[in-house]
Amino acid sequence: PDDTYSARKEMNDEDMLAVLEKCYSVIHGRKTSTTSSMGSNTPSDNHPIGHSNDLLQKYMKRHIFESIRNCLTRLDHNLYDIIWPTVKKLPDDRNCRLSLNQDFPVGIVAPDFYVYKVFRNLLEPIIKAYNNIAQHTELREHPESRQVARSENGIEDNTETNDIEFDLDPNKKWVISGCIECTRNLDDHELPKSLSVNQLENIERILTSIFMSEDVGRALFPRANEDEIGGTGTYYTMNEILEEPSDIRNMLDSRNLLIPLWNIPDSERLHGKYWPYGRGVFVSNAGNLAAWINVLDHLRIVTCTPETKPGNVGQIYSRLSRLMDVIDSKLYFKKDFNFGFLSARPTVLGNTLQFNFIVKLTQLVKEPENLQHLCSVRGLNYHKVHVSDLVRLSNQQTVGITEIQSFDDFTTAVANIIQLEKDLEMSNTIHIAAMFVNIFKRKKTPLIT
Repeated sequence: PDDTYSARKEMNDEDMLAVLEKCYSVIHGRKTSTTSSMGSNTPSDNHPIGHSNDLLQKYMKRHIFESIRNCLTRLDHNLYDIIWPTVKKLPDDRNCRLSLNQDFPVGIVAPDFYVYKVFRNLLEPIIKAYNNIAQHTELREHPESRQVARSENGIEDNTETNDIEFDLDPNKKWVISGCIECTRNLDDHELPKSLSVNQLENIERILTSIFMSEDVGRALFPRANEDEIGGTGTYYTMNEILEEPSDIRNMLDSRNLLIPLWNIPDSERLHGKYWPYGRGVFVSNAGNLAAWINVLDHLRIVTCTPETKPGNVGQIYSRLSRLMDVIDSKLYFKKDFNFGFLSARPTVLGNTLQFNFIVKLTQLVKEPENLQHLCSVRGLNYHKVHVSDLVRLSNQQTVGITEIQSFDDFTTAVANIIQLEKDLEMSNTIHIAAMFVNIFKRKKTPLIT
């Protein structure tokens, strides 16, 4: 009677049970390859498998699989609805692979909030591993949000105009760009894919009214007076974003504010029946913040560093903190006692802050395995981008820690990586200089006649 999460019945679809059995075999026995299309529910032996999917392989042991393969959530979602990004054929293009890596790096998705209870035997070990939390550690209550550090007397500095002054790269030599994301879902609604047209419209209306408010204007432009603010930004529907060509989509992409939209065949598995209706994006007047509405999650905010100060992580963290203070004061969001704020992406839980910075590491990328290790022990995810010496660094842990701790951990780790790059560069410079000195010395040696 206390179970409000499951369907209270077992799945008896023999065809789906057979598919799940094939999925188990695929996850535990295939080789890495690529795919070309997005087909039926039949799992593909040609789906790429990487670090993330290794976590699914590691923690979906046979006894775990047996205990959950018949389970259904109260919205009738089953195990396949969670693991399909790992086993389903997907379009074989670079954008799709990047989107998969960005949104579902462990190859799993949450089709509803109830999976975090019904399939906890599978999800909790994966979430712990992704967040660098030891498996034997018992998860405690996720801490309350704390955006700023406390002073010595324990008082938080919530001054509206107060910015954290921290630039990872004041000389603009290593950091190319940076952004931070934050995700929220309203407490009294299901995820967008399960909503009706009226419910999508209602969430869209609630969130856009907040983003157009004076409170948000003061959060985004804390040093401007009422006359100078003159509105907060513009809301664009998803149809305006998806049209070809779309100037607003190109602008968002150029400023690192564009998120994966998953406008692909069979997108109903992610978006539900009514895509792209009831979705859109609010863009601030300054063009440095975008709030995506009803795209996988109810709210996904992205804010970026300026081109003039690409390493200024303190500025964008402060902007996001002021904004979230306003939003959190007006709405209640879906939370789990242990996992914190919930989302459709099981790697975006807890405080949900996602730091993503593109950094030039000319020396360190020469030894990619060493760089991977250097990042991993510092709690960073590391991904190569299309330019040979550029990498994307992002934080791993969001569960069990506050926002300000995520900020401190990420900035300390990236600053350390940049310092290692500087040291290598200096070492190579000294080595090259010494070589030239030796060459010139040899040239000056008199010939023996």
